[in-house]
Amino acid sequence: MTALLCDSLRFLRFSIALLSVCVFTIALAVGPIHGVQAASWQEEWKALIEKAKAEGKLTIGIGGSASRNLRPVYFEFEKKFGINVTLGGGRGSLVVARLHSERANGVHAVDMVQIGVGSTTTQLLPNKYLAPIPPLFLLPEVKNESLWFGGHHWWGDPQTKQYVFFYALPGGEPRMVINTDLVKPEDINSYYDVFHPRYNGLRASGPIESFGVDHTTTMMWMLAGKDWIRRWITEAKPAYSADSDVLVNWLIEGKYGIAMFISGANRDRIDDLRNKGAPVMRLTKAMKEGVETNPGSSGNITVIKNAPHPNATKLFLNWYLSKEGQLAMQKAYPKGDSLRTDIPKDMIDPRWRRKKGAKYRVIATEPEYKDTLKNAVAYVKKLNRSMGISAPVIKDKVVTAKITGIKRGGRRISFKAKDKSQTVRVSGRRTAVTLNGKKSSRDKLKVGMTCKFTYPGNRKRAKSISCK
Repeated sequence: MTALLCDSLRFLRFSIALLSVCVFTIALAVGPIHGVQAASWQEEWKALIEKAKAEGKLTIGIGGSASRNLRPVYFEFEKKFGINVTLGGGRGSLVVARLHSERANGVHAVDMVQIGVGSTTTQLLPNKYLAPIPPLFLLPEVKNESLWFGGHHWWGDPQTKQYVFFYALPGGEPRMVINTDLVKPEDINSYYDVFHPRYNGLRASGPIESFGVDHTTTMMWMLAGKDWIRRWITEAKPAYSADSDVLVNWLIEGKYGIAMFISGANRDRIDDLRNKGAPVMRLTKAMKEGVETNPGSSGNITVIKNAPHPNATKLFLNWYLSKEGQLAMQKAYPKGDSLRTDIPKDMIDPRWRRKKGAKYRVIATEPEYKDTLKNAVAYVKKLNRSMGISAPVIKDKVVTAKITGIKRGGRRISFKAKDKSQTVRVSGRRTAVTLNGKKSSRDKLKVGMTCKFTYPGNRKRAKSISCK
């Protein structure tokens, strides 16, 4: 019995010793493997830099705000890695036209594109010009979704989450302007607060049933609900004006206290007017129901399929989305609140910083947007008819005058009409520009040219500009 017990103890000691050896051996095996994994991305990163330098070039198609805001970031990348960055475009439509032409001729000259989300999702995606982005992620800090707002990456193609990467989203705004003598900003925290009886007779509105505000109507439907639209038209009974300048004047004069469906250009004017002492304010707080935001061309990035400089493309993408790259982006673009949450935000204008706890949505990328847009426009027309509200008709002005000023590459043209200074917005697609009877582009317009302007009013988009 004693011998049997001794044998059992010896076997137990042997087993424990054997187990210890196994654990130690496994630890030795796991340790180096872990170390190799930790170091592999760093080695790959170094190799990628050398390969990208060998290519020596990166071509990016940029348009809209990206062409104005992000150039310092591209130059910083050039300086850091010694890779020449070629920028082409000027506006999104030119970038799209270039890609169409190149593909038709079997040419692949563009590596990446930064243009408006609308052009990207309606032109580049359907034509299968884009390459999937996730396989290009290399840096752990870029892959780690916990470092991004909401704990996940953001996409302009939310169904596939592959092709249109959002890296910045400004805080957005509820598209509401108030007279601060009549309305306290702290009292408006929900879109439904505008229906409080204290504001009866103080509400004003741009025309809901018109081109240009159909998106805003859809936004209100998707954020606040179809019933909000009904109440605004049938219960709130705002005073309407098809001219946003008139709405702004009503607010300044204190005739009305809340204005909605007011043009973006006039909301921008409110900032200057407030700085000059006018009792008006553009609300930028997030409403209870949420707020729409949009990255624009300065907040999204795409990679072109069969990019001619694949290593430079991969290097730029990872550097740009890294902590260093996103900090450079924020410094260059004071409205571009990065979706990375591990970098300081003090350089972002407080009005455009995202608010903690607010619900942000990129409405135009959501699956139900197109159907809602169609339904919202039809619903508004029906309600307006039931209330006897006619669709707005704005009579165009026709003025022949000399150009006195040009800003933003021809996007803003100034002239004098009856001794009054006038400014028109010039759209690359919606403004017909002719020079000596031939179709032209806005960047060909020069100060001193005599032109015939057809436009709906000061600071509005010109229908046509004919110069000689």
